[in-house]
Amino acid sequence: MGGLVFALIQFIVPVYVYLIDLQLRAIHVGMGISLAFLIYPVSKVLKKEKLYPWDLVIILGVLVSNINIFLKTMDIYNEPGSASNLDLALGIFLFVMVLEAARRSMGWIIPGLLLTLLGYIFVSPYLPGIWQMRGLDWRLVVNSLYFSLWASTAR
Repeated sequence: MGGLVFALIQFIVPVYVYLIDLQLRAIHVGMGISLAFLIYPVSKVLKKEKLYPWDLVIILGVLVSNINIFLKTMDIYNEPGSASNLDLALGIFLFVMVLEAARRSMGWIIPGLLLTLLGYIFVSPYLPGIWQMRGLDWRLVVNSLYFSLWASTAR
């Protein structure tokens, strides 16, 4: 039933409700990740039919993270890169929850690849030859993934 509601909202909201792309992304990510935590248990040993308290806490955190983006959309457009410490903390939390939702639904391959790429960003200044790059500050990475319009548009 949750999947049907998710699909209907994805079809109806962009057509009939004027929202900016960041707001649509916040709705999509918030509902999609929440749905993943409702459907897939933390372990294959646990029952799928039962909703666990920690999943409700995680869903609440995911929704808060996305409501934050939804409400601050114009701030992101007007002052890109202006994430506060709270925004950065919510961004890190949401990134970890996206990894966990991917692990629950698809296994370790996708989160492993993402963590490898993220790790490359931080160790690349110490690598030799063509593998070396300048590296990026963790605040810039989190800001780009969470509190940025670049994450929602193809440029």
